[in-house]
Amino acid sequence: VFDLGGGTFDVTILEVAGGTFEVLATAGDALLGGDDFDARLVQHLVDHVDRTTGANVTNDPTALRRLKEAAEQAKKELSSRAQTNISVPFLGEKQGKPVHLELEGLSRELFESLVMEELERLRQPCLDALEDAGLDVDDIDRQLIGHLVEDGRATFAALAPLVGLSQAAVRTRVQRLLDDDVIAVTGRVDPASLGLGVFAFGFLEVSGELDKMASRLSEIAEVVFIVLASGRFDLMIELRCTDEDRLLDALDAIRTTEGVRRLQTATVLHYDKQDWTSVGRPDAHLSRAPEPVTGRVLDDIDRRLVIELLADGRATYAALAPLVGLSQAAVRDRVMDLLERRIVTIQAHPVPGAMGIGGFAGLALKAAGPVRPIVEAMAARPETCVVVRTLGRFDVLAEVWFQDRDHLASLLEDLRTVAGVASIDTVPYHRIAHEGFDTGLRR
Repeated sequence: VFDLGGGTFDVTILEVAGGTFEVLATAGDALLGGDDFDARLVQHLVDHVDRTTGANVTNDPTALRRLKEAAEQAKKELSSRAQTNISVPFLGEKQGKPVHLELEGLSRELFESLVMEELERLRQPCLDALEDAGLDVDDIDRQLIGHLVEDGRATFAALAPLVGLSQAAVRTRVQRLLDDDVIAVTGRVDPASLGLGVFAFGFLEVSGELDKMASRLSEIAEVVFIVLASGRFDLMIELRCTDEDRLLDALDAIRTTEGVRRLQTATVLHYDKQDWTSVGRPDAHLSRAPEPVTGRVLDDIDRRLVIELLADGRATYAALAPLVGLSQAAVRDRVMDLLERRIVTIQAHPVPGAMGIGGFAGLALKAAGPVRPIVEAMAARPETCVVVRTLGRFDVLAEVWFQDRDHLASLLEDLRTVAGVASIDTVPYHRIAHEGFDTGLRR
């Protein structure tokens, strides 16, 4: 239970079983509350009045009270909207003339930057409560996550001696990490080279509550990934479609979804990098991943296996066998061949906290010259997990990890100096709202 009141912050971990609630741990900050968030915005409004009118209302209790009311209302609106306007007429007088506050386009991104210190103060009580309740990701979990990042299909037998536990204990821990969405293990391919369909990304500006919007979009089968973002775009989505007609239909469905104000898209041409093994390791030495090995044409069974692995990179041979009508041994041979020839790679991508990093962000680049040198420069960075050439609104898309905001800012400065980069739109991930990689291509 996350309770940010007017003057205090409390977080409580509850266990619910059979209608009974048991408190496992509590933590908080008695000197942090919603009033502190309001105060940051009020000061911003006071400064705005000073800049635009020359009037100083710092010592005017009535003006400050009205600004606080306006700040509270704006804060509420920004919880479900990307931006809002603030208008407070007749705050006072300046040289006999009335002073008004008119502030248009106050964005959620700006508000978040104003209250960044308060947001950071929310983190430690949550971590303390999780630790006290025994629910935190411990060192063994982190070791397992690290090994899964290196080999997403590592067997429980292989993992057990690496962390000093039994196979049964490792199985339980890995399953918990997967069930709790601490880590996801999925297959990655270049769809264009395999004829597996059409992949695309969408960047949305929306009105209304973001969670409700994400829920509506998740009902579209081709939308397999939705992240709530901060900055210019409110949502970023990934689409996987069987063909271009399905993509066009899905885009039409998105555009006509209530609350969607603007949709910009980029269709995948080629994946140049899909690798999460350097997450949290800024000094990691990267070697260029080998291209898929050709040699035989994929048949329908191969394609079905690839599609299943895209949804669940740890799918067992026993689970795959009845889906394609082969024995487990035959399925194992085919899957191993697909992996060895890098037709599909299995990647584990964890939540930021599990790897001790600050977060992930999407980057959308426009090029003013050849794209290949830009792609090569980005793929060489340990901070990039995904680099993809696209057709549409942007020329190159990437996913990056960062330790903190200074690290992200430094990374962006470096990338802007790469020859041919015309512009970079940054899409910091706030929270993943939907992952449904088992849809889209199975239709």
